[in-house]
Amino acid sequence: MMMTSKADTPINAENGGVITKKDLVRMFWRSLPMEFSWHYERQMHMGFEFMIGPALKKIYKDDPEGLKEALHRNLEFFNCTAHVSPFIGGITLAMEEINRANVAAVFGDVFQLLDRKNGVSEYPIATSEEIKVYLLEKLDCLKGKNLDELTEEEKEKCFEMRIPANMYIWATMNSADQGVFPMDTAFKRRWEFEYLSVDDDEQVAAIKDCKIPMCFSDNKASYYVDWNGLRTEINNILTDECKVNEDKLLGPFFISKNILDEIKINKDKIDELEIIDEASLTEDDKDLLKELHQKEKSFIKAFESKVIMYLFEDVMKMRPEKIFAGHHKNKGKMIFSEICRAFEKDGEKIFGIEELEHI
Repeated sequence: MMMTSKADTPINAENGGVITKKDLVRMFWRSLPMEFSWHYERQMHMGFEFMIGPALKKIYKDDPEGLKEALHRNLEFFNCTAHVSPFIGGITLAMEEINRANVAAVFGDVFQLLDRKNGVSEYPIATSEEIKVYLLEKLDCLKGKNLDELTEEEKEKCFEMRIPANMYIWATMNSADQGVFPMDTAFKRRWEFEYLSVDDDEQVAAIKDCKIPMCFSDNKASYYVDWNGLRTEINNILTDECKVNEDKLLGPFFISKNILDEIKINKDKIDELEIIDEASLTEDDKDLLKELHQKEKSFIKAFESKVIMYLFEDVMKMRPEKIFAGHHKNKGKMIFSEICRAFEKDGEKIFGIEELEHI
């Protein structure tokens, strides 16, 4: 007879979860090398990925594309006191797992409370025995009373549960995330949806002065282009030439605001040093300038790992020549390493974009 311990039982089994206590213990032990995984651009991201990697593979066992996306999004910037990283890892795994779950099942009985009239749940649900005991202990108006002593009004407070008019539930959903479980239609109609465009005015305004480096030669970036201008041109190609749906387009913060801000700070420092006559530069100035130019290279690499990889692997996997039209026109091979090499040499021209202003 096969025995199963509590450590092997999924913590959230009732909602289709697969992560067990044993998986969390394993994650703790894998967090110990966290301090040895530093990276200049994204700090401890590799250690974090190492920590949660086995659990992610378990969550996305039958979905290789979903696993690829999960590994990619969890390789973002990560930096914290190493001792608390398992706590953050646990929250991350819970979010990954609930994204894969049937959200209507996760809500359970609360599903019924989402039908509201004048803001209050129209159809209450009965409280469990545990909640009744809790309410008798915590509600001042019920303290010291037994259930059989309650008035009808008090029973309503203890036996029934509703969402009050002053309680709002906000949620976000990425419709392009292939790992998300499809939502039940009856569940969806109980929500009010507001679609946020990839060209949301507020977000576009936040990146209007953001520039990104292009083409690394002679140990420095050859020029900069406007990030929003480049993003818009790529999106135009995706919609007009590639016939891609809107949820696959590049949003203003596809390159994170942190990276865009770092690029701006780095460029400002370079500009300050380059206006100084070369004869007046100290050795420390020259070393700093060299270091700042190397950062430009890391920013170009970040563009490759984020934008180019996304376009190549996810959006135009079957027809990469459509989005990398300039590279295709130059008889370039449609493999990721060759496209990146061409990008470092030709910049935005690999997309067939010719009219962006160089800064």
